[in-house]
Amino acid sequence: MKKIRIICKENDNPRIDYYLSKTTIYSRSNIAKLIASDLVKKNGVEIKKSSESVGYGDTISVDFSSLSVSKLNPTKMTLKIMYEDEDILVISKKSGIVVHYADSHTGDTLVDGIINQFPDIKNVGDPDRPGIVHRLDKETSGLIVIAKNNLSYKTLKQMFKDREIKKEYIGIVTGSTPQKGRIDAPIGRHPLKKIKRAVIEGGKQALTSYEKLMENQGLTLVLIKIQTGRMHQIRVHFSSIGHPIYGDTLYSSSQNLKSDRLFLHASRINFEHPLQKKILDIKDEIPKCFSQTMNLNKIIF
Repeated sequence: MKKIRIICKENDNPRIDYYLSKTTIYSRSNIAKLIASDLVKKNGVEIKKSSESVGYGDTISVDFSSLSVSKLNPTKMTLKIMYEDEDILVISKKSGIVVHYADSHTGDTLVDGIINQFPDIKNVGDPDRPGIVHRLDKETSGLIVIAKNNLSYKTLKQMFKDREIKKEYIGIVTGSTPQKGRIDAPIGRHPLKKIKRAVIEGGKQALTSYEKLMENQGLTLVLIKIQTGRMHQIRVHFSSIGHPIYGDTLYSSSQNLKSDRLFLHASRINFEHPLQKKILDIKDEIPKCFSQTMNLNKIIF
């Protein structure tokens, strides 16, 4: 894909970055780069802002040639595969591994390991993040779903958008939380620090619920469920209520939070298979360091 022309068929005047991310294989961040380079036009006029809207009948021209250089680096990596068929993979990622290439990270990524073992996935979805249909922070361990073909990719992306995929996390937070809680607080970019997100007025809706499992020595073990998938959502939400994730130095200034890792693990995912329509309920074992930190023999959920 180098140069394309699209006639908009939408009636609700979407943002152009959002519209192009849904009608092409490229992410909104890639579209933003093209707009900044004057490579996107609407009705023959260069688009200047990613937030500009498009309407029914508008002709959109895009030159994708600058994105054609692959930044993928197939790398031998031990992958913990929890589920696999001809359409999808579910992998348990270790804490500290970046999922895909970004300008801020130039080392090996989970995607590099995936395309080394499954070369065909490099042609699925966004060229910079092939097969990736949802986010999982570098510092967070646990389950991540990978699409193995473009049909499952497109279907899974829509399922995540429609909130049809249920995700659970196990986390250790500081302090003593209520027995149960629900955090409904909008999240947007931090006003001062680019790498952070924050609870801000006018941000995107973000919903997180939790249940206390136990507490010990000033820490609480919680089962967390998210109804939306904002960047750093769980970390931002728990920090906002005064119970940051243990080990999260980005969202807490406390010296007591220093640890070898962030204590957040994507432990369970439940969804209808995108093509086979069977229900998948996949669980991942909780890392031993969680039970050791809480002085338990083993965490069972």
